[in-house]
Amino acid sequence: MTEKRKQELEARRKEAAINMYYTRYFSVCYATAFFFFANLYWMLMLYLSNAGLLLLLLLLTILAALAMWETNTNVHRSSKRSDINAILFTMFLF
Repeated sequence: MTEKRKQELEARRKEAAINMYYTRYFSVCYATAFFFFANLYWMLMLYLSNAGLLLLLLLLTILAALAMWETNTNVHRSSKRSDINAILFTMFLF
């Protein structure tokens, strides 16, 4: 393998790693936005029907909004900790 070919392969690997990072980032963004709007819709339906659990849904909606904010701020940070996202997805999945 020539030196030029090795450099091309290394450049492709770096580009693939960046693309994988942004694909994961957008997946989390879209999943969080989906949960936010699903909770917002569900909260509206419960409010209109005068049912209970409104406080729980309000908490989940606020948590989803905070998770969206945290995801957007993590794009420009060197530290990629997502504590609010971890709490949000744990609450939704269990």
